[in-house]
Amino acid sequence: MAGLVQQRLAYVYLLKGDRDQAVKALTGILETPGTLNRDQALFELARLEESQMRLEGAVARYQELIKTYPNSPFTSEATIRTKIRDVKKSQESTPASPPKAPAIAEPQKSPPAAPSTAGKKKT
Repeated sequence: MAGLVQQRLAYVYLLKGDRDQAVKALTGILETPGTLNRDQALFELARLEESQMRLEGAVARYQELIKTYPNSPFTSEATIRTKIRDVKKSQESTPASPPKAPAIAEPQKSPPAAPSTAGKKKT
């Protein structure tokens, strides 16, 4: 029961814009033995980390959730978010290739045309 109260309290703090207090409330769930919503607290903590661009911390929380609570309804979303982060990380580490030359050749310059003899009289 205490875990659910702390979870609601965390949501109130988030609505008020107080992330630090929300994190404390969610962490309190993890520190309270026997709470039934520890998986959701981990998920919410990971999302908070992610929203603050603390991606390594977010991935660590998601992985803890996946490992500790494999049957949680939050595990599939945590798995997806972790895989998306892995893809983004691999794209960031792969150097961008230089742009390729266009497949269409540039037009060739034609030689200048011979002067026109029309209208000139031969002498």
